[in-house]
Amino acid sequence: MLANVMRCHRAEAHALSAPETMKALTEEFINATGMIPRSMEHRAQIMEVYLEARLASLDCLDTDQVSVRETYQGMLREIAKPVSEGIPMQEAANP
Repeated sequence: MLANVMRCHRAEAHALSAPETMKALTEEFINATGMIPRSMEHRAQIMEVYLEARLASLDCLDTDQVSVRETYQGMLREIAKPVSEGIPMQEAANP
């Protein structure tokens, strides 16, 4: 059982660290919010929400695609809330 969990963890970590995955997540964020993430912190927050949504979707049955989609959309609305409320994204500090 533990070996299966570790294999799944390794696969998720590998998939999330792939440049094309981060590019797709960033594009989805830009399309949803109209804001461009400009720092590694912003990208890490996008990854965090993605992983939280993936975890939440595990509660849904695999055949229940509507619930999975709604779960992802709900998580995206949560991360976009500060943007829609007019709270600007902070720029990275220049050393």
